[in-house]
This record gives sequence, structure tokens and C-alpha cells, in this order.
Amino acid sequence: MKSKLKHIAIILLGSCILAFGMYNIHDQAKITEGGVLGLILLFQAWFHISPSIIGPVLDGICYLIGWKVLGNRFLRNAILASCGFSLFYRCFETIGPIFPEFIKNPIIAAILGACFVGVGVGLVVKEGGACGVAAIPVHHNPDPFVPSVLRREQGAV
Repeated sequence: MKSKLKHIAIILLGSCILAFGMYNIHDQAKITEGGVLGLILLFQAWFHISPSIIGPVLDGICYLIGWKVLGNRFLRNAILASCGFSLFYRCFETIGPIFPEFIKNPIIAAILGACFVGVGVGLVVKEGGACGVAAIPVHHNPDPFVPSVLRREQGAV
């Protein structure tokens, strides 16, 4: 029971760190992301749809594909991470920007934002999930032609 609570806490911590970096740094400094995180920011800029709303929709589409390949455990972890991200992002929207001065220095904002995104997503992936589909772990891939960076056994994605 204690390890399950720790598992959930790590996923939620990763989601919180990601949401903090996305809202307080990337969004404020107008720095974009690639992939689904980039689409989330695009929907926000063009259609004024909050990332706390569009994030789970786009994640859900990708998670259906991930579920077919990676199974139920991945799907549960990914849904928890996605819901955590939405909840924390909404909280940060309510609080408002904490670091408005980063808008003036995009290099520092990009580096610091990347640290938040990397640590947040890394924690979620370490627990077997995905957040913002920034990285989907590859499990038990016997194909010798898959680069070692994609093999979960080696600890990296």
C-alpha cells in the first residue's frame, strides 16, 4: 500500500512540476513545445482554450494508441498524470504568474522551462506513464534495430 501511494505521489509530483513550468515559464515567455504539448499551447493561443481543458482531450487520443501497445498499467498511469496536469495547470492559472520577469529574458526562460518540463515528464515516465505525451516509454522491445535510447531496460526514453 505504501509503495502504491508513493507511485501515485511521484506521478502527481511530476505532473505538478510540468504544469508549473508550462504555465509560469513557457506560457508567460511565449515559448512553445513540440508534439502534443505544442498543440496544447497552439489551441490556447488560437482558440483561447485552456491547457487544462484541451490537454486531456489530446492526451486521450494518444493514450488510446499507447494502451493498445503498452497495456492497462500504462493507461492508468497516463490518465492519472494527465488529470494531475490539468488540475495543477488550472490551479496555477488561478494563482497567476509567479515569474513574470522571465518574459524579458527568453534564453533563461527556455533553459529553466526545459528543466521543469524535463524533470516533470521524467518523473512520470519513470513510473511507467506519460504526461502530455512528451515521452511514451517503450516496454520489452525485442527488436535489435531499435536504438538503445528507446529501450526501457536501459532507463532512458
